[in-house]
Amino acid sequence: MTPLSRLLLGLLFTAALFAQDHLLISEFAVSPTAGEFVEIHNPTGAAIDLSDYYLTDGTRASSNDYYYNLVSGAVSVLSTDFIARFPDGASIAPGEYQTVAMSGSAFRTTYGQDPTYEVIDSDAQLTNMREALSGSIGGSSGLSNNGEVLILFFWDGAADLVADVDYAVWGDKEEGVDKTGISADGPDADSDSSAFLNDTALDQQISVSSSTPHADGESVQRLSLTEIGETASGGNGITGHDETSENLAQAFTAAAASPNSAPPASQPPVVGSISISPSIPTSSDSVLVSATLTDDVAIGAGRLYYSIDGGAYDSTGMDNLPGGDQYVAGILPQPENTVVSYVVRAIDSDGQSDYSDTLSYTVSAPAQLTPIADIQANPGNYSNVIIEGVVVIGAGVIDADRSRIYVQDNSGRGILCFSSAAPSTLPAGLYERGNLVRVIGSVTEFEGVTEIDNFSGELISTGNPIPDALELSTQGAGDVSLEGTYIQTTGTITDLASGLGGGTNVGLDDGSGQVTIRVWDDTGIDLSAFSLGGEMTVRGVLGIFNAATQVTPGYQDEVTAPGVNPGDGSGTATISPDSVGTGQSLAATLTVSGDPSYTLAEVSVSIPAGWNWSNNAADVALSGSGFGGASAVVSGGQIRVSGAAVSSTASGSVTINNLTASSNNTTSTFTVRTATDGGSLVAIASSPRVIVGLGGPPITPISDIQANPTAFSTVTIEGVVTVGANTIITSRTEAYIQDESGRGINVFSFDAPNVEPNPLLVRGNRLRMTGTVEEFQGITEITNYTIELLGADQPLPAPLVLSTNAAGDLSLEGTRVEVTGIATI
Repeated sequence: MTPLSRLLLGLLFTAALFAQDHLLISEFAVSPTAGEFVEIHNPTGAAIDLSDYYLTDGTRASSNDYYYNLVSGAVSVLSTDFIARFPDGASIAPGEYQTVAMSGSAFRTTYGQDPTYEVIDSDAQLTNMREALSGSIGGSSGLSNNGEVLILFFWDGAADLVADVDYAVWGDKEEGVDKTGISADGPDADSDSSAFLNDTALDQQISVSSSTPHADGESVQRLSLTEIGETASGGNGITGHDETSENLAQAFTAAAASPNSAPPASQPPVVGSISISPSIPTSSDSVLVSATLTDDVAIGAGRLYYSIDGGAYDSTGMDNLPGGDQYVAGILPQPENTVVSYVVRAIDSDGQSDYSDTLSYTVSAPAQLTPIADIQANPGNYSNVIIEGVVVIGAGVIDADRSRIYVQDNSGRGILCFSSAAPSTLPAGLYERGNLVRVIGSVTEFEGVTEIDNFSGELISTGNPIPDALELSTQGAGDVSLEGTYIQTTGTITDLASGLGGGTNVGLDDGSGQVTIRVWDDTGIDLSAFSLGGEMTVRGVLGIFNAATQVTPGYQDEVTAPGVNPGDGSGTATISPDSVGTGQSLAATLTVSGDPSYTLAEVSVSIPAGWNWSNNAADVALSGSGFGGASAVVSGGQIRVSGAAVSSTASGSVTINNLTASSNNTTSTFTVRTATDGGSLVAIASSPRVIVGLGGPPITPISDIQANPTAFSTVTIEGVVTVGANTIITSRTEAYIQDESGRGINVFSFDAPNVEPNPLLVRGNRLRMTGTVEEFQGITEITNYTIELLGADQPLPAPLVLSTNAAGDLSLEGTRVEVTGIATI
């Protein structure tokens, strides 16, 4: 609280103080017993003579013992109760606070100061309260913790009725007072009785608290001098108030005891939202106790008190988590069946504190966890299991109607937890992304998918990091043994089809082979920034549908367009040997050199289709100064080298051992991709090729085909796709490819663009195609074709710049051109 706010509060407090017209009970303490006291306060503008003021806790309904019977001299109190009168001639100055201790000497020991008065004579140097009548102060007078009343009242010794000055009740209200219908005749000259006005009925009176009102070291203190909710007229109060009508729960609060003085300017702290993690601890679990601690000024400290099997409490400080009001502390693992009780305390910067209720948990037997990797390796070996892992895709994310949750553990594998019940039927907040959960359920197989059903779970902790995604090539993402596992792959979009059974299918290929990305509509993932031929990086779980793998992302941040730096895709590459026999076993060395303007930080090499290789990192050796500090990772027929520093003066070489060449006569391309620091892997302009056997069929220039189509039947061409499939029309395949002869040709099939091998017809892919030359309504086409991918992300042929008149030249059919003119339609 700032000095200005404290000043304003003080001014407001003072204004309220002098607006009051009678004394108030301002503070009281019921524990420890030695520290019991009642504090009164004079909020008026004048000194008040206390000679005819009384203080009592002595009510007993069973024997009709009430303070208002004092006027007839018929009062009786228990040994633990009192009706005490202030000393003759005592007074309280304006704004002053005075305390009445049960025992003055014990009060001094507890608080290090003297009270103003004491009820039980314990010290001859202290001023004693007087007995209202002989025997009205019990020898063991004190305040009950769980239920009691305190009444400050006035009687001049002659009137028929006492006048209430202030009233406080707590606990069960059995000691509360309702004077409705009561009449009394005091020691005045007449014999007429006077009737009390109506009090608030006991069941309508609002207690300070429902049980013990404060902890040791604290007291109950008045927050408001305006007596919140109190009826100001028609009552039995000294100024006409109904003192029994005050909302005591709002008017008083527990705080650090401050006898003989005003309460602190700030409010006490509040302990709330207590939880433990895990929610059902076992003997192997450390337990994290978490609580929200708030205050109007500042929390000074949080403290956790805990007891083992009813023993003495130990305590430890609580740590404030960054950026909020959350405080945490741990309790070490305990043996099975141990009962741990705990209490959280908040202490603010003014020394005030608040305690939680006493909570407890019983320690269970340790859970026998099954690694998810073991389940996925052999699902038939398991029936009922317990797993513990991090939620990778939460409930209701990919399916709003059924519960489909993916959990991955530290074995590096994940699994689907499935229920046909709606996500809304599951415990709120349990299966959220990043939660560490313990799941119990049955292992089943459904259409090739391993899942846990009939499951229940408990929360271990929240806010855990998502497991690192396993980086795979698009071909590697087809490994069914990784079902349920969180992966990442990057490639070119070869297919993009929406409206398929509540989702969109994206074909992705990095040159090693296509994988399907399944984006469910319920995820809300926006794919508007992506199009055919573009790049996409996806993180998600590897699922199975119709016996084929598909990668399923759950969140927008898992689908990104990789950034491309200017130097990505730069550099050159050579390979040795560059010719081999069919089926030959060999070791090949591929050397990459950089351009003068860029240093390459990453290099990848894809093994050509039709070649066999161990796919083992042990069969990869790096050499050259450009790969001096680099390392290699192998996945799905792709070798990825990171930490490189390849430049025009520092090359790097990858030697690939235990290769077996294709068994067919062909020319195979080892696709090379490069990236600068922080960039994305992009195919270089010309990846090295290896001639296998006779090297495959001869290549026919497209310009020869276009010059005389009828002279050709079956041909093999090589070129770069200039217009990809699914661009012109989506119901069948139409694409265009152009070669170094400067001419292009139409590629046609009645099959849809997503039917193999059409997904390879992506703009920028360099392809080898073997097919039939046909003429249809004046268009020369390649049909009935096969395709081999030679490289991805290749530069497009430069367009032939033509005038609008020259663009009508039919001999240029299929060729990429550029025309500039004025739009006339």
